[in-house]
Amino acid sequence: MNILVLILQTIRAASNHGGSSKVVKDVCIDLACHGHSVTLLCGATADNSIAYELAPGVNVQPELPYRQSWQDTWLVPPADMSRIIMTVAARACDADRIVVFDSHFLFPDVFPIDVPVVWSLRDFVYVQAMQGSMAFRRDLLVTPSNYIRDAYCDAVGGWLPGIRDRVVAVKNGINLERYGPRDPSRVRTLLGVGNAPLLLFPHRPEQAKGLGVALHLCERLAKGDLPHVRLLILRGTDIAIMPAVRDFYSQLDREIERLGISHNVIFHDWVQPDEMPEIYSASSATLCLGDIVEACSNTTLESTACGTPVVAYNIACYREFPDDVRKVGVGDLAAAEQALRGLLFGSDVLDVDRARSTLRARFSHGDMLDGFRRAVEETSVLPPLVPKVQPLSSVKIPVWISLQGRGLYDEYKKRFVSEELMAAIWSRNGRDPFDWRDYASKSGVLELVHSGVLVPAESGKTS
Repeated sequence: MNILVLILQTIRAASNHGGSSKVVKDVCIDLACHGHSVTLLCGATADNSIAYELAPGVNVQPELPYRQSWQDTWLVPPADMSRIIMTVAARACDADRIVVFDSHFLFPDVFPIDVPVVWSLRDFVYVQAMQGSMAFRRDLLVTPSNYIRDAYCDAVGGWLPGIRDRVVAVKNGINLERYGPRDPSRVRTLLGVGNAPLLLFPHRPEQAKGLGVALHLCERLAKGDLPHVRLLILRGTDIAIMPAVRDFYSQLDREIERLGISHNVIFHDWVQPDEMPEIYSASSATLCLGDIVEACSNTTLESTACGTPVVAYNIACYREFPDDVRKVGVGDLAAAEQALRGLLFGSDVLDVDRARSTLRARFSHGDMLDGFRRAVEETSVLPPLVPKVQPLSSVKIPVWISLQGRGLYDEYKKRFVSEELMAAIWSRNGRDPFDWRDYASKSGVLELVHSGVLVPAESGKTS
């Protein structure tokens, strides 16, 4: 089959911008290995605008003039927006399958009505992903975790009947041959850290990824009994072409100086994918302490596979990870520091063999490729779902409301839910749908619906 894969970000041959670019490459190569011809149509950037062959049967065409940013990517002049639409429409006419890999294409009505479409919802937090996924009507939507599957269905189930039958979770998988423990000596020598504790922040430049938390943890440790602790920050790959990213790091430099930890923080350029196992292996712990709603943390899978423990906030997709990940309550800096101290002083040790065995069973790379390939090959053209808003009856607590140390927490609005009625509903109903009229305080329940901590249940769903 001729398969057209669309992705908003640019896809470079030798580097990865983030998790989606890693996965899309693996998926496209796997499809080609099974006899398909794949065209990967992606964003163009100043340093990546010439077509190339990623692998036999996979042709990358970086032609789409999106804004060079992972936020507000559609914020382009009208002529560029029209060019994107026309280019996609022209390529779609020659396809046997269309894969919207990051669910960011906002104009699916240009797709031929007789060609099956598979959407892949790689995140459910940035505005272009929210808008694009809300436009889904046919045929299949794939999510990288159960959490994102449930979040999406909870968000649209009240007005898009039948949605859960069109959504399937294909968990991100970890290639355990590519990621495993490595000799850390070369990297530690290169960084000049000797035997000092080394904390790793391998995320793109964004405060929601937990950079501020990482700095404050480094400060607390450095000004306490670990003056030689080091924090390794990998500079985002877009620093050379995006002024906003350069400004971010300039502000970061000033914050590091203000905290008095300039000698504790190490910056390193974004590294090639095959170098990351050494970076992980050289680190004492990897920090995933952002309050962003992560879809499926590739960083967590990779670091754990390399034998380096992860400390993460217990929100979003992290709630699905096994206990090999050291999970603490969101915003609980003291608990995060305690978890780090256990790892750094040796009272808590990651059982690497057990952790890798768990990853093999629950986050198999082969299962991910097989699941995605089946989705592409087996999906057929289905009748478009029809939005239908019905009178409110059954409601439920959505998956993005989680129980943290201080109570119920809204992972999207980043606040604790203080309403006493919500605690009563959690105790009585959990996440099961219920009739909102069952509660004496009907106006209170409606207020919870309006604030987004309760949502209309899918049509026909009651406990």
